[in-house]
Amino acid sequence: MLRIEEFKTGLLDLYVEHDEALNLDANDKLGSNYNYALFYPLINFDRTGKPSNRWAIFIYDDPGKDDTDVINTIKSVAIKIFDLKIKQIQREGAKENILRQGIIEQIKITYATKQNINNEDIEFKDYLVSLKEQDNRVEVYEGLPSKDALTLIHNRNTRGFNIKKIFVKLNNHQKYKYVYESNEQKDLILTALLEDNCYEISVDENDLLHLYDPINVQSYLSSVINQFIANE
Repeated sequence: MLRIEEFKTGLLDLYVEHDEALNLDANDKLGSNYNYALFYPLINFDRTGKPSNRWAIFIYDDPGKDDTDVINTIKSVAIKIFDLKIKQIQREGAKENILRQGIIEQIKITYATKQNINNEDIEFKDYLVSLKEQDNRVEVYEGLPSKDALTLIHNRNTRGFNIKKIFVKLNNHQKYKYVYESNEQKDLILTALLEDNCYEISVDENDLLHLYDPINVQSYLSSVINQFIANE
């Protein structure tokens, strides 16, 4: 298991506010001390008995962080330090898995449009360095039949928004994430399916104080590995 510390620099348009705002300059570091990943060996044998090994990488992600940042940090370490090739685990087709569920526990769809806006009415605009506005729409469905869920998932209509994200939560705690992004310049819909093989871990109020304790993290990830192996 690895604990990775990472930081970002050159964040000229950000500030930290506590009692008062503290602007960041190019040399300041915005860091995170606790990015955990567990590398688990998957050993297979071919027909001649010759072994081969792959590493399954389990990432510990908590709601307080951007999962994309955490994933990219772990991938960077795996590629640049351990010289590993990263490949998405494809155990089975998403469509077949969703159909087999019968009833889908939850589907959440978020629509968003990010755009620059006119700053003529903003006070102290001479000091303003960045201004963006984001419109949102959120739809949540529960108990949807699988066939209807697939129709909803593969509907590329972004309802006039730039980005459409679909989060599918199955009864076995596995999740799928679909992203539809409208590219106005090319008039295309770019599609991505992330078979994240995500598993949720329930924690009580006392656990919140020890979310980053390495012993607890290893226990959480061990539980996830057991579920993963059971589905192999």
